[in-house]
Amino acid sequence: DMLACQPIGLNATVVRYIRDDKGFTTPREGIARLVFNPIPPDAGAPGSKRGLILTNGDFFDGEVEGMDFETVVWGRPQRVRAAVRSVLFGTRKFDAESEVIAIELAEVSLAPATYEVRMDDGSLQRAKQIKVGKSGVEVDGVARPVAGWKRL
Repeated sequence: DMLACQPIGLNATVVRYIRDDKGFTTPREGIARLVFNPIPPDAGAPGSKRGLILTNGDFFDGEVEGMDFETVVWGRPQRVRAAVRSVLFGTRKFDAESEVIAIELAEVSLAPATYEVRMDDGSLQRAKQIKVGKSGVEVDGVARPVAGWKRL
C-alpha cells in the first residue's frame, strides 16, 4: 500500500505521521519507504539497501535509527531530522524536508491482491476483497469512506 501523508517521527517500532490534520502511528515493520520529496525515475523500488536517498543525488547507506522534530536554529520552528548510523561515517542527521528524498527501511514485498484502490491524494491500497453496500464500502472487511476515491 502507499499512503499520502506527512511522516513526522520514527523509532525502532513505529512510524508517526500526519494525515488530514490528525496524528497516527503504524508499525515500522510494515513500511518500506518514507518519501519527503519527488523521487527521481532512476531510484526504482525500495531494494536491499537501507539508508537515505539524498536531494544531492547521493545514497547514504546505513541503519536508520530514528526521526523526530528537533530545534536546528534557536528561535525557529523545529524541523524533522532523520538519524542514520553508517559504518563508514558514524551517526549523521539529515533534515528530512531539505536534504532527504526518501528513507529506505525495507524491501517491498507485495501481498497478493485482486484490486488496487487509488485515492485522489495519491494513496494506493491493495485489497483482496471489496464489498459495496448501502452503508458504504468495505475493503478487506474494514469499512472505508468513499470520499476521495479516484479509481478502483
